[in-house]
Amino acid sequence: RDFQFAQEKRRKKYGKERPWGILGLYDHLASVRMDVEWAEDAAWRRQNCEPYLAWSDFEASKGSGFNRPFFTYLTLIVCTGVLVTSIALNGWRVERLDINPMIGPSADTLLMMGAKQANLIVNEKEFWRLFSPMGLHAGAIHFFLNMLALWFVGS
Repeated sequence: RDFQFAQEKRRKKYGKERPWGILGLYDHLASVRMDVEWAEDAAWRRQNCEPYLAWSDFEASKGSGFNRPFFTYLTLIVCTGVLVTSIALNGWRVERLDINPMIGPSADTLLMMGAKQANLIVNEKEFWRLFSPMGLHAGAIHFFLNMLALWFVGS
C-alpha cells in the first residue's frame, strides 16, 4: 500500500516519461529504490504514530546528515589521487595517442603501480595485483567515464 502510494506521488511530481537504454534502467532502479525507502519510512511512521512526510520533505531529507554517499566521495578522491600519482610517476606526461588512446601514462608505469598481469600474479606470487587494478585507470578518458558512472550509481 505504501509502495503504491509512493509510486503515485513520484509520478505526479516527475511524470511517466523515462529515458531509454542504460540511463532508463538506472532511472527505473533509482525510482524503485526511492519508492521503497519512502514506503519503509511511511510504515515506520505509521507504527510510531508519526505524521507522514510530504514527498518534497522526504527528498530533502535524503540529501542531509548520514544519507550522503560518503563511500562514493572517498572512492572518487582515491581514484583521483591514483590517477595523478600515475601521471606523476610517468614524468608528468601522457603517452602519445597511438600508444595510449586513453590519454594516460605508459603501460610500464601502470605495471609498476600494480596493474594486473597474470604472469606476475601466478609466477611471482604478487597477489596484491588482484586488488590494486581497481583504482588504476588507463588515462583521463577511462577515469572520467568510470567516475561519471560511479557518481550516477553511487549518489
